[in-house]
Amino acid sequence: MLATATDILSPEKKSDAVDAAALANILRVDMDAHRPLPADSEPAQAVAVLARAPQDAVWDRGQTHNKLRSQLREFYPSVLAAFADKRDGLCSREARTILAAAPTPTAAAKLTRRRLQSPL
Repeated sequence: MLATATDILSPEKKSDAVDAAALANILRVDMDAHRPLPADSEPAQAVAVLARAPQDAVWDRGQTHNKLRSQLREFYPSVLAAFADKRDGLCSREARTILAAAPTPTAAAKLTRRRLQSPL
């Protein structure tokens, strides 16, 4: 199926298949008018890697947070409940401090208010 001008301009018939057919037809008919894109230079590749790094870090943090929540839901649900309504939840400094001071429900049961206040 070749895409026609009506297919391309008609919004109700817009689809990836029509777009692919239109691009293939353009290359088939006018191959000489198009040239391959040059490969990125080494500095350009380095910039691309650096530009992706913050997004990769955000995704990694989200993935780690989800894994932690999943483990805590099974093992230590009370800590999830304690930080459910907090602004940063488990990512807050307070949550990390409490998890460091009481890494298990048994250790949390042994904490006194005084021992909990000193690290916070």
